[in-house]
Amino acid sequence: MKHKKWLQWGVWLLTGLFVTNIVTIYLLFSQNNKAASTSSSRERTELFVLEGEDSGDARWKIEDYKVIKTSDASIWRGSGKITYLGNEADLNNISYFSYRFYEQQEGRPSDTVLGGSISSNSSVAIPKVRDVGTISGAATPLEQLLTREDMDRSYLEIEWKDHLGKVYKDRIELTVKEYETF
Repeated sequence: MKHKKWLQWGVWLLTGLFVTNIVTIYLLFSQNNKAASTSSSRERTELFVLEGEDSGDARWKIEDYKVIKTSDASIWRGSGKITYLGNEADLNNISYFSYRFYEQQEGRPSDTVLGGSISSNSSVAIPKVRDVGTISGAATPLEQLLTREDMDRSYLEIEWKDHLGKVYKDRIELTVKEYETF
């Protein structure tokens, strides 16, 4: 009888150890999978394609401006086209033209993330459609956290001066036309 009691107690002890080991292995495995899925969701490449049009006099629009954030913490911007929507003859009397792209980072506009300018003592005659060029580099910690909502609050500032010295400035709100992750 005494031997049978020890045997029952031993079976219960082994069963308890077996169950606790299974539970421990399950918890460790599920935590590793959770950590792996969290890091893999952060370590992906994101493509944002943005566009916008001047809501004022409808002078300018931007199409196919791209931002690519890669899983190796780099960022690439550009390839968009700025188009003048007014009379093309107006472009022959410009002595200065610049554009600057801004993104929202932590709810505040960033410094210029991409820009360019042309100036001349005489008229410049910029083309009706202008490529914005490209830029790439290491993404800052704030740039790595940019979301689709942040990109939807991006904007483009265009400034130009006519041959008489009058300065014009437009702000074009950008929206995400296309978003992909891979």
